[in-house]
Amino acid sequence: MGGESARSIGFAPAKAILIGEHFVVSGAIAIAIAINLYAKASAALAPRGSISISAPGLVDGAGPRGARSGGDPFEPLASMTRAFLERYGIDQGVDIRLSSEIPLSAGLGSSAAIAVSILAALSGLFGIRLGREEMFDLAFISERILHGNPSGIDHATSIYGGAIAYSPSMGFRRLSVDCDITLIIGDTLRRRSTREQVLKVQDFLKRNEGIAREAFERIREISEMAISCLEKGDMRGLGALMNENQALLSKVGASSRELDRLIGAALEAGAFGAKLTGAGGGGCMIAIGPQEALDGIEESIRRAGGVPYRVRMDKVGYRVC
Repeated sequence: MGGESARSIGFAPAKAILIGEHFVVSGAIAIAIAINLYAKASAALAPRGSISISAPGLVDGAGPRGARSGGDPFEPLASMTRAFLERYGIDQGVDIRLSSEIPLSAGLGSSAAIAVSILAALSGLFGIRLGREEMFDLAFISERILHGNPSGIDHATSIYGGAIAYSPSMGFRRLSVDCDITLIIGDTLRRRSTREQVLKVQDFLKRNEGIAREAFERIREISEMAISCLEKGDMRGLGALMNENQALLSKVGASSRELDRLIGAALEAGAFGAKLTGAGGGGCMIAIGPQEALDGIEESIRRAGGVPYRVRMDKVGYRVC
């Protein structure tokens, strides 16, 4: 384990949902890719019984907007860390320091990436070869506290990297995507609670069964076609499906004026497709387009009031240093 000054560092990527958010709760397939924005955790030994978590430079800590009012914003992560130590019979304290380049509460899976980066750092610190399924189970502890009943796609994508398809009935599978994927992300800078936004949309679906049934049937078809487009490298086809998915998300109340403005700006600038990513109601949108249009898409999003990021698919997932 090394001396008291030894530190292990873990990195984990953010995610963008290309297809299927909200409808996945009802059994549809959601598709996500890991992207090259990263959370970083460093872990070192600390006195027995002590779990110290700090995040200098991270506004409000690691995803506190999902924490219960008045609670410790790091408690979900501390609970996960305690579970790790107990599972592997480690009678030792840890000091964890966090940093992240992933916008918080924006639909990019920041809380999941932070959790996975901690587990990666802990596995390196204690010399434990942590299987990806074990990491998934442990990361679910903090995600469940933060988000109530998450699908798990956020931390699955952060763990495995690449492109992931998930449905409640089939579980997760990694897609065979050989092409490089570049996305333009547009951040509305409007923050919202994932838990509250999911509950809002699910309430709408329960109260509007006809709309829900129609949307669910179509999203199942869209998801299957999107998998085929991804595995063929057909970005134009994928973009058209993203546009149709966005129309359904707007219909069930998941979008917002800010998101619609940035999505419209991206499409006018030549994007193949654009949609919200994550819970919606604010946060981020994503766009794909031809290489020659990417600069214009970024500028168009900026002029519409958003903050653009250009990101690529991360094919590796978490790392331990």
